[in-house]
Amino acid sequence: MPAATAVPTVLVEPFDLAGPVPPGISAPDALRVQLIQTFARFEDVNVVSEPAPVPARDSAASAADYRFTTSVAFDHAGMNFTFRLIDTAAGTVAWTKSYEGMRI
Repeated sequence: MPAATAVPTVLVEPFDLAGPVPPGISAPDALRVQLIQTFARFEDVNVVSEPAPVPARDSAASAADYRFTTSVAFDHAGMNFTFRLIDTAAGTVAWTKSYEGMRI
């Protein structure tokens, strides 16, 4: 975990897409951009982003205090998202939230 006075760095990773993406769907990419922009508004957080695909996560991930990961699955009900904030030093999940059946 970062020192109390340090500003933590959050790496917003490219989305992990489970299964084929339905034709014409670009919502996951647009949502990632919105997440990066939202994190960037906070003065007490530094944001790092990487272009997808990520050839070597180790170098950028090791520089970040936290990794924000998103898994997206598509089914007949819509998109299912699972968001996780991972403490890179401890290797633990600091926060997680899932949303199922989101229509686009």
